Amino acid sequence: MKNFFKNLKNLITRHKLLSAIVFLTLVVLVIMMYVFFNLFIGSSNKYGDRLKGIESHVVSKSEQNDLTSYLKEKAEVDEASVRIQGKIIYIHIVYNRDVSLDKAKEIAAESLTKITDANKKYYDIGYYLTQKETENKEDKGFVVTGSKSNEKDGISWIKS
Repeated sequence: MKNFFKNLKNLITRHKLLSAIVFLTLVVLVIMMYVFFNLFIGSSNKYGDRLKGIESHVVSKSEQNDLTSYLKEKAEVDEASVRIQGKIIYIHIVYNRDVSLDKAKEIAAESLTKITDANKKYYDIGYYLTQKETENKEDKGFVVTGSKSNEKDGISWIKS
């Protein structure tokens, strides 16, 4: 064994450049294996750590039903639905033809009162506001999307 290390030391001192190249290659190979493992194999959860703590912010079916029934009680609303995916609450509201865009946004903003403050600070909220089509297929009404970040208090609107 002593002889092996003596020969190895002799080989390294005679071939310094080659030894440095082999050493650097091994270091790079180990780093690449580590990165590959962490990027492609590391986690089996498709959301990663983004859903951490979601167990303490569950939006129950009754809360979702309360929100949809609150919206459907409005005379201006024909249909409403709530869907939760990951950390986003999607709210789809279909208005009748008599509603102005400003009134539709106002009703959507009022619906935030039906979501608890803790959930507003945890979930992002996405709105999809549409109007029923008329028999005249040319006039499709408005289609507006809005989003409320969990870090902000207001809704940002985008006319589609």
